[in-house]
Amino acid sequence: MSDDPKFLILKRGLYYRPEAKGYTALKEHAGRYSLDEVAVRMPNGPDGSNDGISFIAEDDAPDCAPSADVSIVADYWQRKATEYASQVEDMKAALANAAEGARRQAVRDCPYCRSIGRF
Repeated sequence: MSDDPKFLILKRGLYYRPEAKGYTALKEHAGRYSLDEVAVRMPNGPDGSNDGISFIAEDDAPDCAPSADVSIVADYWQRKATEYASQVEDMKAALANAAEGARRQAVRDCPYCRSIGRF
């Protein structure tokens, strides 16, 4: 089921990649696992995980894994800042276009503007 909660698996502070094929420092590259899949991948002894493995709900997982190298974290947040800045500029342009469209409509709807031929 697609509504089942998903989890990220961590080993020694890095996320498992999809299908447990390696590790990544970034949540966006991490695999998503059902609770049943997590149970299969966690080698447990009588005192819990004995291989440095833990798991976290997808929604609770930080964007960068706890053991991520500082340069990876810096690059990630620089990329995100650039993406967000671009989105802000796109939103500003859309807002300006909407405001201009509303202004033009107001002029068209204005009885005075129509009476003097300004539309």
